[in-house]
Amino acid sequence: MNITYYDKDKILSYLIKYDTVYPHEHSMVDFEEMQETTGYSPRLINAILEGFQEEGLISNLNLRFSSPSFFLEVHQSAFDLFNRGGFTMKENILQKEIEKLLLEVERLKPSLGDKVERITTIISNIANIIKPF
Repeated sequence: MNITYYDKDKILSYLIKYDTVYPHEHSMVDFEEMQETTGYSPRLINAILEGFQEEGLISNLNLRFSSPSFFLEVHQSAFDLFNRGGFTMKENILQKEIEKLLLEVERLKPSLGDKVERITTIISNIANIIKPF
């Protein structure tokens, strides 16, 4: 299962826009409604939420597949991330930084000689790995 930044943004958006979710409060979320609204399976939602918890965006995740609702605490950092464009914006910024780095290396080629070719190859490989599909 591949979780994309689009999937994460969809779950993040759902949480932030959910009526009963406030920053740093223990909040109840309707799990069944979340599945219906996002179109995601319980396993995918759980994987994304666990990732959010590892990243420090949420805490106290209490999700049970057999329960129609669950509790969690959404941190202010999740609201900030959402307001700044979410994971899509983070991905775009990373891509732009790699492109900027490649341009800078190209500019330095005349003064660095052979070393710059190795650096350019490494950076290009990194850019290809992180480039969105």
